[in-house]
Amino acid sequence: MTTIRAHGHPEIRATHNKTWELTPDTELTARATCVLGVRAVTEGGPLAGPVRLRISVGEQHVLVRAVGNPNWVPGGPAVIRRSSVRLANTLATDADLSAADLPRELAALLTDPAAEITVEVSAAADPGTLVLFHTNASSPRLRAELAAADSVVAEDAGARVLVGRSTGEGGRTLVVATDDLPGRTVRHLLGDRTEVIGLPPGLAAAAASPSPAGIFLAEPARKPADALRAAPLDAKVVLRLAAEHADKVLAAARDRGTRTLAVATEPYAESERPRWGEIGALVLPDRGEFWLCLDPVAAQGLDPLLHKLVTGLLAQGVPARSVAQSLAELPGFTRRTAYDAVQQLKDIGS
Repeated sequence: MTTIRAHGHPEIRATHNKTWELTPDTELTARATCVLGVRAVTEGGPLAGPVRLRISVGEQHVLVRAVGNPNWVPGGPAVIRRSSVRLANTLATDADLSAADLPRELAALLTDPAAEITVEVSAAADPGTLVLFHTNASSPRLRAELAAADSVVAEDAGARVLVGRSTGEGGRTLVVATDDLPGRTVRHLLGDRTEVIGLPPGLAAAAASPSPAGIFLAEPARKPADALRAAPLDAKVVLRLAAEHADKVLAAARDRGTRTLAVATEPYAESERPRWGEIGALVLPDRGEFWLCLDPVAAQGLDPLLHKLVTGLLAQGVPARSVAQSLAELPGFTRRTAYDAVQQLKDIGS
């Protein structure tokens, strides 16, 4: 647990609708509408994953749910944001309350210089985030992620030196690798809740894709849509583009038969949370530049041997989901295309 203790100030307004903050500064102006306390002192360090923040002032208290930022630097400001922006002063993001959302009875107490404000930050249950961590050495960030993990997977020999053997199962899963990510042992776990640490944005997007295909880096000098058209169909194509080119790139992707893609945004800290999904369903940024990883074009249907194997497994009662997860690990398949192929054979046999 991390505890922050601060004091009230006559200029505290607590009216900011996007953030709230505790500051080590002693003075404050009325413009700092996000600040809830001054002279803040921190005990403990940064936390990763879902967290609960309990704000207590006298008899008043309120609970805030958020996501911890393991890159937070204790000793300076502690900012809690409703957005997902992670800066060095950000203790947590994706909060469900801002300063303006606090009970006004509690906010009124913050204007008293004698008031003592205590914020206790503790870990909360994780719905099943997969954290892919690429590193060659121990670090405070790795230690924070290890502390937050319910299960740990060491993908290679180098990772086993850093974190020991794989432990646990389910919950928040930390995958540590010194070589490639995500690794075949966890590829089937990739989904909506995936974080990628230690890789640049383009490779973070590629790591979020469940396809085992090789990576093709598009030529940066070419127009993004033209670069995609020139790329091999059996590779994961990684390219950087400006938001105004997104429609042309998506049109080229559909023309070539690509159905799924991953996106990672800049700056670097934001690229740690890439998103993967189907074209048309995945919302892309509407401004700035970002990275896409477009999955390879899936082969149509199954070859005769795979058709016979899948049909036999289904006939023996093996769950379609298990068959699809295994099929998705083969070259040329994504989770979606594998599921569609298995479901089609299941429907025919039913």
